[in-house]
Amino acid sequence: MAIVINGSGTVTGLTNVGSINVLSDGSVTATSNIGLGANAVDSITTGDGNTGLGDNALTATTTGSYNAAFGDQAMITNTTGSHNHAVGRFALKLNTSGTYNDAMGYAALENNTTASYNVAIGGTALRANTTGANNTAVGYNALNANTTASDSVAIGIEH
Repeated sequence: MAIVINGSGTVTGLTNVGSINVLSDGSVTATSNIGLGANAVDSITTGDGNTGLGDNALTATTTGSYNAAFGDQAMITNTTGSHNHAVGRFALKLNTSGTYNDAMGYAALENNTTASYNVAIGGTALRANTTGANNTAVGYNALNANTTASDSVAIGIEH
């Protein structure tokens, strides 16, 4: 079964659905955004190509584009950040304007706010990072305590 929303907002493939907000009030010019979950992608105004799956995923995004957030509260505070990918509960949770970040795992890059070009793979990897850029952390808790340092690499589990 496929769920399809066409350009005019017509939905097919669903049964027992009361209503769907298709953002047709005239104040929204955003296109190609998908949100599934309570409040997912519900503040969008001009951002394009965003996908939020999970409660509150990308809920604050207004003008950010080409983001993908999968998980409860993934990228919940992102407003203008673009080209980010978050997979897991709390992944990139506090990101507001950082770009080109990739976070995979529970709370990976959770506290990142404005930093860009980070990669965090593993639960709590780069969790405390706020403004450090160009970091790569692979493994559970890798670079977990890093807050502002840039150009760091860690591979493996950090205790």
